[in-house]
Amino acid sequence: MNKDSAQPHPPDSSPSVLRLPPSVFRLPSLIPRWVWTDVVLPMVVVRLCLLLVGWFSQILLPNPRYPVPEALARGWHYSQSRLLDIWARWDSGWYFGIIRRGYALDENIQSTMSDIAFFPLYPYLIKLFVFLLPERMQTTERLLIIGLLISNVLLIAALVLLHKLVTSLFDRETAQRTILYTLLFPTGFFLFCFYTESTFLFLSVAAFYAAQRRAWGAACLCGALLALTRPPGILISVPLFWMYLESIEWKPARLRPNVLYFLLIPAALLSFFLYAQRLTGDFLAPVHAQQAWNKRFAMPWTTLFNPYGGDPYVTSVEQVLTVAFIALAVLALFKLSSPAYAIYSFLLIIPPLLSGTLISTSRYYLVVFPAFILLARFGKHPLLDNLIKITLFTLQLLFMLAWARFYWVA
Repeated sequence: MNKDSAQPHPPDSSPSVLRLPPSVFRLPSLIPRWVWTDVVLPMVVVRLCLLLVGWFSQILLPNPRYPVPEALARGWHYSQSRLLDIWARWDSGWYFGIIRRGYALDENIQSTMSDIAFFPLYPYLIKLFVFLLPERMQTTERLLIIGLLISNVLLIAALVLLHKLVTSLFDRETAQRTILYTLLFPTGFFLFCFYTESTFLFLSVAAFYAAQRRAWGAACLCGALLALTRPPGILISVPLFWMYLESIEWKPARLRPNVLYFLLIPAALLSFFLYAQRLTGDFLAPVHAQQAWNKRFAMPWTTLFNPYGGDPYVTSVEQVLTVAFIALAVLALFKLSSPAYAIYSFLLIIPPLLSGTLISTSRYYLVVFPAFILLARFGKHPLLDNLIKITLFTLQLLFMLAWARFYWVA
């Protein structure tokens, strides 16, 4: 007799009854489990912590130098709901203006702050969704909600792609730490804000992710959109083309018609400059407008050690972060799979160092994702991992506390 057939059946079963595995009755999962555990959960936890900080920030006096006195008087700027309003400050107002009336013509863009300094993708993406609302419903608060939804959706998409990219390069644990360090970074709350950070991060990661898979059309399309998001966006064309040359082993004979996709990136920027020329008469108006924010050429060491318009509290943090990101960019040359990642890091770090001021650099570094990948590699040591997380998030909570009360932090 067969040994297995000699075993008695459980009382509630019969050999004649067809028994299906539990997985048959389980609905197929459209979203992998790691998306919830490695991306959504840490994002939600960080967001809740920031909301608590934003709520309790009311115990602090607001910044008396905030340029909108009536907002200080009533305690909010764009929404009476504090948990909404804390995500929009300072440059958010320029984006609201572009959404409401388009680009306005100022008399002297080099001496007077002008919205032409702000690139069009993010505000016009919001405007596209606003068109779906009846005019009576197009309130400032609803614009804010739409903008925040776009920022948060693009943030999730950016972190998912970043996780997939890092996992393909290293392993899941490194990907988890990369996501967490990005969210915990001192200016990480800007990823949730009515700002362009999440849009910029999504498009840059998506471009590298597509390039890693030799999908050059998709990579260059993302690069073109990035060039319309913020001035440094055009610089992604350099590392992407480097990856393309790597894919053909640096042999010109292997060039294919798909190389023409790279024309999309400068073409996108050219279209905005042509529009700026029609509006202002100055082809380089978006560049010249930066001077109104006191950004003028200076040698990198001058900017680093003697920056113009420094803040007694924030500038020292920006100096430390600048040195750290330069070091990470150098190490990326040797530690990451392609020099393209290091090249991209340098291209995002160097322009602020040539501007004479470190103002906002801690926010600009937020999208230098190769640096976070490398930092995550160092974080495989538990003690260093805890030190990184505690340091980054402590600074972010302090920054958020000040930001919610109308102080400039980045």
